[in-house]
Amino acid sequence: MSIAVNIAEGQGRGTDLDFASFVDRARGSLFELDNWLLVAARRGYITAAEEAAYSPRILEINAMLFKLRTTLRGRGGRRTN
Repeated sequence: MSIAVNIAEGQGRGTDLDFASFVDRARGSLFELDNWLLVAARRGYITAAEEAAYSPRILEINAMLFKLRTTLRGRGGRRTN
């Protein structure tokens, strides 16, 4: 939820640079999720295989968010709305 909420909030901000900052926050939330999955596996809430199954998707989402952030920063301070 935090990833999606940060993207939505950022899109509603006034400039692409503001939006890019919220995309950075979304990436931080993605890294938190990755960490929580590791903790869950270590504590036996999920299997190591279940944790590993999420890894490709997390990498894919990270790449998409990084590309979005790079694009927004490259556009400078233009309005997003």
